Amino acid sequence: MALVSRGKSKKGFSGSTDQGKIDVLVDDLNRRLKLRGVRGRIVVVKNNFYLRGTFPDSRGMKAQRRIALHLPAVENSVLTAETRLVELSEIINRTGKIPAVLPWDAPPVEVTDGTTTIADAIALVEVDFWKGKDEGNLQSQRSWERMQAVYKKLPQRADLNINLLVDWISRETAPETSGRKKACQYFKRLAVKNRIVGTEAIDELVGDYKPKQRKSFDDEALIQLIEFVRADDTRMRKRGWQPYGWLTAAMFCFGTRPSETFSLIPSEDGTAKAVNLPKAKKPHWKFPICLPQKYLEEWDLMNIERPFTFNLDNYDPQETKYQARQWLKYLQGQIKKMGVEGLEELVLMDIRHSWGIRSIHSDLDPRSACKSLGHDLATHYRTYTSTYDLADAKKAAAKLRN
Repeated sequence: MALVSRGKSKKGFSGSTDQGKIDVLVDDLNRRLKLRGVRGRIVVVKNNFYLRGTFPDSRGMKAQRRIALHLPAVENSVLTAETRLVELSEIINRTGKIPAVLPWDAPPVEVTDGTTTIADAIALVEVDFWKGKDEGNLQSQRSWERMQAVYKKLPQRADLNINLLVDWISRETAPETSGRKKACQYFKRLAVKNRIVGTEAIDELVGDYKPKQRKSFDDEALIQLIEFVRADDTRMRKRGWQPYGWLTAAMFCFGTRPSETFSLIPSEDGTAKAVNLPKAKKPHWKFPICLPQKYLEEWDLMNIERPFTFNLDNYDPQETKYQARQWLKYLQGQIKKMGVEGLEELVLMDIRHSWGIRSIHSDLDPRSACKSLGHDLATHYRTYTSTYDLADAKKAAAKLRN
């Protein structure tokens, strides 16, 4: 027997059908759905059709759910309900989950100036992207390449519509991930530039992605690592290999981003000059501070030794990225040789991050610290909130003891 809610039909309800007939229609529909392999059962709640059953959501979590078909429980809605359920069943079987936006909830496709193919739509976005930009700028080139890499995954000859974009995002990206967030950004730009309505459906898919909290590593362990690789520099030189001790020590002392460290030029007064490479901003010079100052001499940082360098005029992001990967690969090998627990998950940015934490416990003025790191004050406080909270708590406790 079908699971049908019993209730009186409302008078004046469009396309109304007596309850007994609806019961029969629902029974027949559930039998047909079962034969077609559709999971769940149709139920009627407050004169509307719903699908009830156990289904995985967009995160893969299974639970008993009641899914609105947005159809009135009348005779002329039965065939539409069957069509919608078969379509949903195919999506669930293909992806293993309920889509974030149900097929019948997606906004209607509308293109104000006629249909546009994906390839033509991308070409329009590309022209818009380069307006006011220097096409020789390597950072801009990399930004466009990242966007284009995602756009190329779409069927180039298909007509652009919001349903296609929403379906691709739901199918090809995982919820609450960086990939989902970027795909939503890129596809919304594609839709807006080509006058496709319904971008609210893309907004709903963005989610609340937050990068993982960067792990903090003990300074003593990092210093042990640096002294280990500095001692290994001699072996590297004898074999004709590029040593990485100077780069590692310099990043620890000046808190530069890994790529920026290749441009770092230290001064004997404890400051340095380096190319600042913040995301989505034009490279410019910054002046990092050595912390602690004693290592400037102890680690011989005035004697620069690195595989390559650059300045504002010749920064190559691809080459720099490659060199940074080689550097990290070397450090990971040295960490294994050391056999010190706690550094197995270390990445280059963790060494920079240690400078930010160290600056707080050294009572360095936050404005000076964020300028040295090369980001704004808001980013600085957002990144190191928990460290500032801990430092404030320790200061308050010290005052109480005194």
